[in-house]
Amino acid sequence: MWRGTALRALERAGRRYKIVSTATTVEGQQAAALAGLAVVILPEATLVPGLRAVGSDEGLPDLPETAVLLVKAREPRQPETDTLATVIMDTFETIRAAARREPVGQPKSS
Repeated sequence: MWRGTALRALERAGRRYKIVSTATTVEGQQAAALAGLAVVILPEATLVPGLRAVGSDEGLPDLPETAVLLVKAREPRQPETDTLATVIMDTFETIRAAARREPVGQPKSS
């Protein structure tokens, strides 16, 4: 999902890179990073013990903000899709709140 964003940022910064892992799951990307084989882009909520966030002060370019769009049928035929969409949105709100260190459901600080 973020591969193109990362590669463009590296190219704009004039940084050389080598693709050493093409894992398509969060777990696969975590494993590559934990093994010291790669630097990966993951949501903050997926940090596990042994991984840390890398700052731009370490020589890597800043990454742009990203957005995720949840898409479903305009008129769902199964109520399960509404339930699933609600669970996904609630999960993302929890992740956003944790990133801001604010309680879920509280207005964003100005």
